[in-house]
Amino acid sequence: MHQTKTTNFAPILAAREQYAGRGWKTVPLTEGKTPNGVKGWQAKTFDADDFNGAWARKAPELGDKFAPGVGVQLGPASQIIDAEWDNDDQLSKLVELCGGSLPDGPQFTSKKGGHALFKWDDRLAAIGATVDFPTDLKVRIGGVKGAQSAFPPSPGKAWVEGTEHLPVPAAPESLIVALLANAKATKASSDAVQWSEHRFGDDIVETCRECLEKMPDAISGDNGHDKFFAAACETLRHVGNREQAADLLRWFNDNKTGDEPFDDDELLRKLDGAAEDQPPRLAAEDEFDDVAPQDVAVAGKKGPFAFSFMRWDEFQAADFPQRYLVPNIIVEGESLIIGGRTKSLKTMLTLDLMVSLASGEPFLGYFPVSAPTPVAFLSGESGKATLQRAAKTMAEHRGAKVPNDNFFIDFKLPSLSDKTHLGAIETAIRHYGIKLFCIDPAYLATLSAGNTDKASNQFAMGLILEPYGRIGVETGCTMALVHHAKKTTRADAFKPMSRDDLTQSGFDAWMRQWILVSRRSEYRKGQHDLHMEAGGSACHGGQWRVAVDEGQPSDPLIGRRWAVRVLPIDEAEQAEAAAKSDAAALELSLDFGQVRSVLLANDNHGMSKTAIGEKCHFGKAKRDAVIQAMLDADELEECDYVSSNHGPKPGGFRVKIGGEDE
Repeated sequence: MHQTKTTNFAPILAAREQYAGRGWKTVPLTEGKTPNGVKGWQAKTFDADDFNGAWARKAPELGDKFAPGVGVQLGPASQIIDAEWDNDDQLSKLVELCGGSLPDGPQFTSKKGGHALFKWDDRLAAIGATVDFPTDLKVRIGGVKGAQSAFPPSPGKAWVEGTEHLPVPAAPESLIVALLANAKATKASSDAVQWSEHRFGDDIVETCRECLEKMPDAISGDNGHDKFFAAACETLRHVGNREQAADLLRWFNDNKTGDEPFDDDELLRKLDGAAEDQPPRLAAEDEFDDVAPQDVAVAGKKGPFAFSFMRWDEFQAADFPQRYLVPNIIVEGESLIIGGRTKSLKTMLTLDLMVSLASGEPFLGYFPVSAPTPVAFLSGESGKATLQRAAKTMAEHRGAKVPNDNFFIDFKLPSLSDKTHLGAIETAIRHYGIKLFCIDPAYLATLSAGNTDKASNQFAMGLILEPYGRIGVETGCTMALVHHAKKTTRADAFKPMSRDDLTQSGFDAWMRQWILVSRRSEYRKGQHDLHMEAGGSACHGGQWRVAVDEGQPSDPLIGRRWAVRVLPIDEAEQAEAAAKSDAAALELSLDFGQVRSVLLANDNHGMSKTAIGEKCHFGKAKRDAVIQAMLDADELEECDYVSSNHGPKPGGFRVKIGGEDE
């Protein structure tokens, strides 16, 4: 092998063999840190002969610049990522992102600083090759272009003593969250794409096919359309030529769609839709050389508006599944308002909903949920301690076990008119897989000092609310807002609330479903009697009476509780009518007894209506009603009565005993 300086290749080849044994894809380096001249390295596997061959080809060309080494491909290929720092500030930032200390694992030094390895996480697949933090700390992910790092014994690289053979640790959750938040997503902001005439190399096409092979099958009835669309997006991460992209998608259609593949027209529509949603991403740096600038869409440049019409048969055959988070109460993926009058337990009922969905226990102990699911609750009004104690009580009362990865709460509210805040919301939803995202209260998130005049303008409020709801359309998450009702008169305070009672403009038009709560009666210590209505455009919902007993935290004998009783409104009304009837019957029975006692105390000689009323302290109407009821029940009979100034007179009453006159 020709070379301009003496080089001992044995340590490098030994390292290559060791790394390959750990499942890492190695790359021959020819110029220190780079695989200069090694085309298509992202899709190839190199053995020792390939390393020697690459060095033999490049050594004469590079001369004194020839610096052989071993690189390791990062990302899914080797299932590792590489955090790189050049100074103490960057190292401190990495330690901070890892929660205060670096986990034990392989680390190596470089000329300026060091490197720490972490396990790959599939959630990083959507972001670029490298994530840069404000301190210039770099975390090399791998991404579409298949980034690699030079490993020891490449020039300037050496293992930190005792770490070389350690298992690669999982990246701390705090680091993953930071990477996702700081990354530039591969999805560009352009709305249109110009297809490239450039045909991409076999290596890139094969790499794309390997990625498609790893994607989930797109089976009809199991989010098949969404998964097929994701496959279309995946092809565009690798190739920008429509013909090649279509061929790759046809391969996916033949191999990954079960017994019901998509027809070719649908396939091409999915591909074109993906192209509008995300422009093509080229897989290898070297391929850019032959592509004219106009062949790749410029991020942020708006293309012409165009429709994607579906014909009748396609429309009827399309798979638009409708799922419920809470059957008959909340449809998955549709915007939700939880509205209520002042002190109607809006926040606590919302918290119950969150605990129920996260744990899989019934909402309010009555409405079954479809499955345990991740939820996020942003609270800007209620105290942290109040919500903490209430959530604990709700879970304990139900015997609910809340998985740590299903319940997320924060006490900072975003501004829904700020695009960066909306971006953070979407990132969190995608990262944690959240299915219900709720902000409480709406007015603190929708209005700011600069737009309070828009509260009564339905068109302006629509422009604020629509992007928040659009996140739900894009992610399948139910976007919820807890919202106040207008103030009401005393006469209407205990009537059921309607959608027209919501304060501010635009909310009633924005929501696709609702839960409305209002009081049925005055608050009694720890006791709430509520009216609840749920409904939506999916024609679901109903009305219920909800009784909540929160206990009395200040009384050690009673304490805090969360006991909820729910009745459908027709059952509640029947029960209420029956209770009123029972109460009236009881009262009438007591009145009968009182009249009977008065008459018997007079030796049952008979008394006038006036005398009976005075002795029983009845008003005229009640006196007449009770006497008539006793006559109808055959408990009284008419008779003469004797007053103090007159002899016997008709019109008196006495107790009827045994059917015989006394």
